[in-house]
Amino acid sequence: MPEHSVIRSEARRNGDSPSERRHCRRKPVPEVVVAVELSDTDGTAPPAVSDTGGGLAWAGSAIDISPEGLGLTLPDDIPVGSEVLLTFRLDDETAFARVPSVVIRKQPGFGLGAVRFRGWSRGDRLALGAYLG
Repeated sequence: MPEHSVIRSEARRNGDSPSERRHCRRKPVPEVVVAVELSDTDGTAPPAVSDTGGGLAWAGSAIDISPEGLGLTLPDDIPVGSEVLLTFRLDDETAFARVPSVVIRKQPGFGLGAVRFRGWSRGDRLALGAYLG
């Protein structure tokens, strides 16, 4: 089997299909802390996580951000496809609460993942755009 076939199949298992690859330039934000809650509508969470009653499931570090989504640390037990709500502050003027997102990529064992923002208000999109410059 050619090596590139193995890489493609590994990427698909981790949620990195061609449609999920990064399309926008990302800005590093390693100082940002992100609170992650499981969405009330998400049925993909395993029992150990969903037993938390939908509250705070994880708090970790952001890695980078774009208009499309956020790279961040995630626990291994939040699978690709999980709907989550993110709360984070980028600076004193730019904060977001319970941003609807979906986990699109994971690197199991490394605690790294990515989410795609969904259902942002126009005001939130404009605030993020202003922050990103």
